[in-house]
Amino acid sequence: MAIATLVPTIRVCISNNNTTLRVYDTTSQYAAENTGGWGSPNSSVLDITAATLTYTTPGGTTATNSVLTVVNAQVTTTGEFLLGEYTITPEDGQFDFNYILTASDGTVTTDLAIFWLGSVRCCIDKLWAKHAQHLIDNVCVCTGKSTPYDIQAIEAESIYGAIRHGVSCANTVERDKLLKKLQRICKLNKCNC
Repeated sequence: MAIATLVPTIRVCISNNNTTLRVYDTTSQYAAENTGGWGSPNSSVLDITAATLTYTTPGGTTATNSVLTVVNAQVTTTGEFLLGEYTITPEDGQFDFNYILTASDGTVTTDLAIFWLGSVRCCIDKLWAKHAQHLIDNVCVCTGKSTPYDIQAIEAESIYGAIRHGVSCANTVERDKLLKKLQRICKLNKCNC
C-alpha cells in the first residue's frame, strides 16, 4: 500500500466552556469520490507505524501526542474517528494542528489552523444579557438614552464581525489587533468567560 497517496484530514471541536479540545481523523475510507482515503491502493490504518498529533495554542503552548494506538485500533475507517481529547485553558486566537502519519514507505502530513473566538463570544452574549436585564430593571424609566451595556454590546458585536471578516480575508495583523481590543472590553466588563 502507498502512504504517498493517502491524504489525511482532520476536524477540531472545542467544547465544555472552551476547556476541551477534540481532534478527529476525517480521512474516511478510500472510494472513487475519496481517492485520498484509508485503504487500498493507499495505506490502511494497520500500515501506520507512527502517528502524531501536535497542536499549538494561541498562547504558544505546544503539545505533541502519539495517536498510533488510536489509528491502528480502527476496525472501520468509514466516516471519522476520535484521535484525542485534551484539556486546554480557554484561549481565543489561532490554534495550529499538525497530523503526521508514517508507514514503511514514507510519511504524510496535514496541517490545520483554526481561529477560535469562544471566550469573546461568551462575553458578547453576557453584555447583551446585561443590557436586557437593565431594560427589565428600568422598565418604568424611559429616558430615551442608551443603556450602559447596549453601546458596549454593539461595539463588541461589530468588532467580532470584523475579526471574522479578517479571518476570511487572511488579514492576521488586523485580526489580532481587533481581538486584543475585544478582549479589553470583556476584561473591563468582568465577563468571566
